Amino acid sequence: MLRLIQIFCLFLFFKNLLLAQKPEAIKEYNSGLEYFNLKNFEATIPFMKEAIKKDPSFYYAYRTLITCLEQTGKDTEAIENYEKCIKIAPGDKGLVYNLSQIYIKIKEYEKAVLWLRKAIEIDPTYDKAAQSLKSVEEYLAKNGNTQTVITEHQESGSAAATKVYNDALRLYKESNYSEALKLMNSFVEEVTNPAFYYLMAITCQQLGYRDKAIEAFEMTLELDDRHFDANNALGTIYFNSQRYDEAIPLLETAFDRRKNDRKLLYQLARAHYQHSDFSKAIPLLTSYTEMVTDDAEAFFLLSKSYEKTGDKKKSDQAFEQAKKLGAKGSLADELDRSALEYAKKAGDLSKSGNYQDAINVLEEAITKHSEKASLHFNLGLNYLELGNKEKAAAEFAKTIELDPAQAKAYQSLGTIHYDKADYNSAIGYYNATVKAGKTDAVIYYKLGNCHYNLSQYANAVTEYKKATESGVKEKQFFFGMALAYFKLNEFSSALKALEEAVIIDPDFWEAHYHICLIYLELNENQKSLEEASKIIKKNPNYAKAHLVMAHTYKLMGNLADADKSRQTALKLDPSLK
Repeated sequence: MLRLIQIFCLFLFFKNLLLAQKPEAIKEYNSGLEYFNLKNFEATIPFMKEAIKKDPSFYYAYRTLITCLEQTGKDTEAIENYEKCIKIAPGDKGLVYNLSQIYIKIKEYEKAVLWLRKAIEIDPTYDKAAQSLKSVEEYLAKNGNTQTVITEHQESGSAAATKVYNDALRLYKESNYSEALKLMNSFVEEVTNPAFYYLMAITCQQLGYRDKAIEAFEMTLELDDRHFDANNALGTIYFNSQRYDEAIPLLETAFDRRKNDRKLLYQLARAHYQHSDFSKAIPLLTSYTEMVTDDAEAFFLLSKSYEKTGDKKKSDQAFEQAKKLGAKGSLADELDRSALEYAKKAGDLSKSGNYQDAINVLEEAITKHSEKASLHFNLGLNYLELGNKEKAAAEFAKTIELDPAQAKAYQSLGTIHYDKADYNSAIGYYNATVKAGKTDAVIYYKLGNCHYNLSQYANAVTEYKKATESGVKEKQFFFGMALAYFKLNEFSSALKALEEAVIIDPDFWEAHYHICLIYLELNENQKSLEEASKIIKKNPNYAKAHLVMAHTYKLMGNLADADKSRQTALKLDPSLK
């Protein structure tokens, strides 16, 4: 359950990082996410499936769908979607680990072992996966399974080196990088374990010691020239330094180990492109664009590569696709490419929780591309993550100025005002959201709440009705409508709405309690008494039921039972005095 809660929180962070997905898929995803945030997992599932249908590469839709399937006990279907999602993000160690855990849950231990091995292959320092693998091994051994489970990353070298490595790894995980590096540097014996030098390299990176990191990565590769992470990391360093002739063989070695890694595929393609190896860049870019069909930059590079090799027809085809995805003319295409690079960099930073760094990148981008509404919108989202709603609101307003049809910007402004109880402003922005084309039940529900809090009960009923007529059954929609009817003294309509709410959730005690109150308003004391008795039979500790029973007995002239029920209510909840 803790793992599922962690996944749930992660999705709340990631829900805004969708620039690369198809708009029609994003619309379905955002609509489903509203119900996901209400923990209505069943209602979320069809939206996520539709988003994936519209964009089969939609990573976050898969992650949300998987969580909902697990929460609703659909383990087999969850496994199928785990495997599809891993094909999209083969380097996601957490995703691989989570799949191993669901296999453990259904007692398919050998499959769990295979996926735990995969998680450790992705990250040899992944202690959580190693501990889980150890537990499965012990279980299999204890229960007479003759299979021997061995990871590919057993420690080698002297016991002293192993101890220093483990101690340094612990310090690294505690973010105590200086002490970790000091400990490893103090070790003077021969080291034969490549993981030792890899840990030293990434520690140097954390401290900003670029040259020392390079040296440590090279030491890693001397001991294991096929080490994936060292090849990938050092290749990336050389790529970013424009040392493409040195980056290419390292990236090729890493890619040979992990053919499904899209990010690595694209980086290798760009390295060949920058090195003017256009004949080598073309097949790599072609493979990438077949997997990622909405990357304008990749099609632009493919177009240029074909142009350099003299294939005008294919160059024009790739250019048209790039233009279709976000460019208008050659100059605009160059500008879009630059803006896209900033957006991708900011997106990666946001994905890892580095919101301030993402803000810095986006602000730099806006100095060059101030006309790009999407940059302002994403800047606003990152400010929201840091809790700076004032700056977020300013960026969303700028987004609307540049793109008056940007529904998500109106919605974000509506939510900012809604959260600070500025309901009049929230109504204006939510109505603009609907006008811009984003119409789902949750927006109508929030509009209903705004009108209700402003005592505009008739308007509240209108909006709640729209929410309930959306096809999504949510108890709060009917309950909100019932409260508004209650304020309008339309008790029969309020009663019908409450009855709909308790059909959805038979244990919705607050709705049952309000049914009692409506019967009292209708002078149907016996029905109020019967309804309160039903509540107490199912939930004897619900104090409000005892209190309404006390009031009903009093109206019926039964003062002894009224006093007894009142005392019980106060004992359960003294605040009811």
